[in-house]
Amino acid sequence: MKKNKLGRSGLEVSALSLGTMNFGADWHKIGAIDDKTASSLIDLAVERGVNLIDTADIYGRGASEEMLGRLLKGRRKKLLAHDRFL
Repeated sequence: MKKNKLGRSGLEVSALSLGTMNFGADWHKIGAIDDKTASSLIDLAVERGVNLIDTADIYGRGASEEMLGRLLKGRRKKLLAHDRFL
């Protein structure tokens, strides 16, 4: 997976990110993804070199981030985390 530098932060982010707008909730009637499917998608993305996950508190009114919190347990070190920017 191609990586790009993120400004002057020293971080390198994957050229592709994993979108999570329909994790845990039916976002704008495009369908909801359950925990099992979401976990498989995260596994596949990480295996392929993705280290950036697109999420927002508005996705499913927070359902996406709640699901990610559960599913990322034990594998956060493979991904960029918000606290690295603080």
